Amino acid sequence: MQDNITKSLAFATECARMKRFDDAIEHLKSAYQRIEITDVDYGAEVFTRMPMYLQKAGRDSEGWQELLNLQANGYPNQCTDFEILPMTTSSILDKMRLFLQRTNNYDEAVKYGILSYISWAIGLFRQHRIDELRIMAQKGEIEELLSTLLKKTKLVARKKELVYMISSNLVNVSQVELKKVELELTIFIEQTK
Repeated sequence: MQDNITKSLAFATECARMKRFDDAIEHLKSAYQRIEITDVDYGAEVFTRMPMYLQKAGRDSEGWQELLNLQANGYPNQCTDFEILPMTTSSILDKMRLFLQRTNNYDEAVKYGILSYISWAIGLFRQHRIDELRIMAQKGEIEELLSTLLKKTKLVARKKELVYMISSNLVNVSQVELKKVELELTIFIEQTK
């Protein structure tokens, strides 16, 4: 079974490399069906390939729906361990950021980039990786993240406010609720438009 899954995933990669995205999508669907009947967690990276291939095939709305579904419901056999889940969430959120950047929706991409960063920090906290968390919480690290995220946005003028918002969340990382941060960022972005 796992050999067939591995082959389907490899075929999908090869098709995508040849820019045959519809074929790549079909191979991924085949692999996903097989994965569902196993008990193996293949990781978010395997399941975030579908939305990216859909995007490359010109099917942006389907791709975005796939990402929203992954964010809300996860994927088959996903590890839901308290310590690991934020890392998986971070990976999905980062793909959402990339997807939006590819559609030139840079302001919205900032929100998902920040959520990914904070979700990763939550995971570090839950795994007691405090030294790594301290590094992430440093002002310079946050400014570096934002320098990359804000390049093509209207939000660059409000960088200091975003640094403060992220820092505040990382100081109280054990109390952070991503849905609340997402709402706060949505309002922040809307006020900038």
